[in-house]
Amino acid sequence: MNEPLPYDTGPQPGIGDNRPPDETDPLHDRLLEAHGALVESASRLIRDFTTRVPEIITDDDENEKASDYVKELTGCMKTMEAARVSEKEPFLKAGRTVDGFFRKAADMLERVKKTVAKTKTVYERKKAVEERLVREEAERQARADAERARQEAEATEKAAMEAQQGSEEALNRAIEAERRAEQAEKDVVQIARDANAKAADLSRSRSAKGSVSSLRTFWEYKDLDIARVDLEPLRYHLPSGAIEKAVRSFVNAGGKELAGVEIFENTESVTR
Repeated sequence: MNEPLPYDTGPQPGIGDNRPPDETDPLHDRLLEAHGALVESASRLIRDFTTRVPEIITDDDENEKASDYVKELTGCMKTMEAARVSEKEPFLKAGRTVDGFFRKAADMLERVKKTVAKTKTVYERKKAVEERLVREEAERQARADAERARQEAEATEKAAMEAQQGSEEALNRAIEAERRAEQAEKDVVQIARDANAKAADLSRSRSAKGSVSSLRTFWEYKDLDIARVDLEPLRYHLPSGAIEKAVRSFVNAGGKELAGVEIFENTESVTR
């Protein structure tokens, strides 16, 4: 059985049909008026499909008639493509005019924005470094204070134990010293966390108008040598379309063997 037609070419709705017309666009109406004969020619060729090409070609005469039919289809397709390009060009030109009207100013704004961003990046990097140094110094001081508090707590506890098995006043001093030592250790944990903060936290600022600015950390690369890149780790980062395109290029270049794909010789009919 022949393959189904690309779209239904049967009887169209007649007068009184309740459905609205498929196309109500004035542009569609103008195109139909200008190229109606071409559309009708295409429709006729499509309708002729079942009568001009048998389900199975059995001799040269049928094959030659099918070739003539293919040639007519190709000619109609080329004519339709030329008409499409011609009709669409004014719209493309108008689109390019609109893009150009806005692009010049937009590109200048983008260049200024990038220039300001570079200047801000220099300052915010400096700010982040200075802030990290301040926080690291605070961490160093906190650790020293915590160590001092721990030593004082141990000394106070020892003194309390030696004072007649620990008087109430001495025990209270020992308890208070232990509490201070524990708090100092907790402070170290928080201050150390602050010292290891991300660049965004170290550089963040908010203007009076509500603009928030900070450094964004990201990974970058340089000195790309495509010939030396190990493609295996990139396997699952490549879209399937890119892989298929690469396989097609490999085959077209004469490649005959490739793991993961079967490469074989094929044929198809071409009418000129």
